[in-house]
Amino acid sequence: MSRISEVSAEAAQQGRKLLIPYVVAGDPDLPTTLKLMHKLVADGADMIELGVPFSDPSSDGPVIQRGVERAKAIFAQTGADDALGKLLGGVPAGVIDIERELEIGVP
Repeated sequence: MSRISEVSAEAAQQGRKLLIPYVVAGDPDLPTTLKLMHKLVADGADMIELGVPFSDPSSDGPVIQRGVERAKAIFAQTGADDALGKLLGGVPAGVIDIERELEIGVP
């Protein structure tokens, strides 16, 4: 069973909804994104959807569009792969397990 399935099943057994906040990676900067992710987990987030800035966020709402524009400036300065690597501390994009990250203490 995947981590997502496990968390979903646990919440269903407890009769509660999942809290899955969305965060734009790099908005307003990479250190703040990581601090925010830790805070969200500490405050009860079950999962975090980490959005990667892309070239055309027009299908998103205005708040996410502005976040993407701010983050794109960060990614443009460092390169997307380097920026994600810094954010995730070497954890591959798409394989993010916040619980594991907290256990190993990624700075």
